Amino acid sequence: MKNDLKQQVLKMLNLGDLEPEKQDVIVAKIELLANERLATALPELLSDEQYAQADQMRQAGKSDEEVMDWIESQLPNYAEMMEALILDIAEELKPTADSVK
Repeated sequence: MKNDLKQQVLKMLNLGDLEPEKQDVIVAKIELLANERLATALPELLSDEQYAQADQMRQAGKSDEEVMDWIESQLPNYAEMMEALILDIAEELKPTADSVK
């Protein structure tokens, strides 16, 4: 996650004064949730051919990172989608963010 997005998320959650290690854990979990949500949406975002290609890559033993790099290349607005998902998740977590401190 880009540092400016990380800082925006931490500010939204009022966690800017939290220890950096804890900040990193929270941000990593938010990013993981965003990746999971995007993964569930992939069948709708990719064409049938693109989805089949990604599946073939997995079956051929390509790493998750290689498959995701390819998927990102197929979705020109991937970065914007991820940023929107991350911000949505941060918004959802706002009511419970104080419990982290």
